[in-house]
Amino acid sequence: MLFRDRLEVWNPGELPPSLAFEDLRKPHASIPRNPLIAEPMYLTRHIERAGTGILDMIGLCKTAGLRPPKFHQSGGQFIQTIWRPKPVAGGPSGGLVGGLVGGPVEPKSITVMRAILAAPLSISELVRSLEMNGRTGALRLTLTDLIADGMVEHTIPDAPTSRLQKYRLTAKGQEGLKGPVKSQRGAQEEPKWGPSGAQVEPKSGAQVETQSLTVMKAIYDAPLSGSELLHALNMKSRTGALKQTLADLMAEGLIEHTIPDKPTSRLQKYRLTAKGRGRMAKG
Repeated sequence: MLFRDRLEVWNPGELPPSLAFEDLRKPHASIPRNPLIAEPMYLTRHIERAGTGILDMIGLCKTAGLRPPKFHQSGGQFIQTIWRPKPVAGGPSGGLVGGLVGGPVEPKSITVMRAILAAPLSISELVRSLEMNGRTGALRLTLTDLIADGMVEHTIPDAPTSRLQKYRLTAKGQEGLKGPVKSQRGAQEEPKWGPSGAQVEPKSGAQVETQSLTVMKAIYDAPLSGSELLHALNMKSRTGALKQTLADLMAEGLIEHTIPDKPTSRLQKYRLTAKGRGRMAKG
């Protein structure tokens, strides 16, 4: 999962009993969880047996000027956190953009808009233009958001699933590429970030409540299941944005499962942690 300040890689499973977290930061033995898979991977030279992968990762982060990676376990998951550099000002959208070594990172929405600036592209053409291996969930969500914001539109709006369908910039989208996005009030909007590190899009009118805060308020009095949470939020189905919000809040330790050892249990519910209550008390 990619956040504003870090990349988290979640893998099912736990460290072997003979390894502790402090052992990962010094030379250690390679103990494959599944030898039947590890052996052919080794023979085809996709992996090695020396157990240096994590040490290489730590060394590469140091070389790139990044903080040392973090390793921990939660709910039967082994989680690796790679920290991104501190945000730098002056990104293409006029706000704060997380920079990588060698230069600033361009938000995916801007990258997509630049790709279709010259001419409309089909989804397969867009994937090739972005040098992606396939159509990812993140790309679908980006396109959905851009269409909802009126920045991008279908060339065949009456047949969204047509095999001839392409995406093109709207007049609003072309203006958006020229400079910082402005609100209806005319003032430049600074980017706002939720407690989980996800960017909150500015809206006109009264102060906007982030989805993170809305979810936390919904489960403040009592834990709620997924379906109960949808009902409380007046939503028809669990969207990708809601799934990401829940994942972010859990990663931040603001909410937790009531049955942590069985994330997919039909009896599973979400509840606020002490940290989450403390965050809400601070406003």
